Amino acid sequence: MNGITRFYGHHVDVIGGGYMDSGNLYLQSTTFDSKPEEGVLVVFPSHLKHMALPYEGKKDRIIVSFNAQVHGDQGDELFSYNFF
Repeated sequence: MNGITRFYGHHVDVIGGGYMDSGNLYLQSTTFDSKPEEGVLVVFPSHLKHMALPYEGKKDRIIVSFNAQVHGDQGDELFSYNFF
């Protein structure tokens, strides 16, 4: 668990404290953990709920956040990305 980035599904707010059974089993897995790997860059939109767990290591952990503008066929869209 050292230094992982945990991502939460958009439905985590909806099921908080809710009843869980076989009918909503697909909603019960609300997180995804991305383990840090040397040379791997994780890119995701900032609106995705996430957290960085504590990191204890000999090398520095580098985190870069920035905004990007994507120009495409549908026009301009503004996104904010975080990199871990």
